[in-house]
Amino acid sequence: MTEFEFPYYTYLELESCDETEITEIYWYLLNQQNVTCMLEIQKNPSADWVQVQDITLNNVFLWDSYSLPYPATGIRITNTTKDTRIGELVFTDAD
Repeated sequence: MTEFEFPYYTYLELESCDETEITEIYWYLLNQQNVTCMLEIQKNPSADWVQVQDITLNNVFLWDSYSLPYPATGIRITNTTKDTRIGELVFTDAD
């Protein structure tokens, strides 16, 4: 996913279209630092969303990452701090 606005208290929801298990997410910010977000994950498409923890998107113009505590087919990130812009967001599987 490339550059997008990420306003305060909106969420971004990404689901694997072929049920590939997501294990890690990467991002970089464009205009703010220290943006705290609530991370939720979904183990499979029919499972409930489970709040994992709050994560902080720290650096502007530098890649940052977070390893999920267990593989998931969906991730939901809710911006709980302030308006920001994300330059790019990537999620990867175990391979």
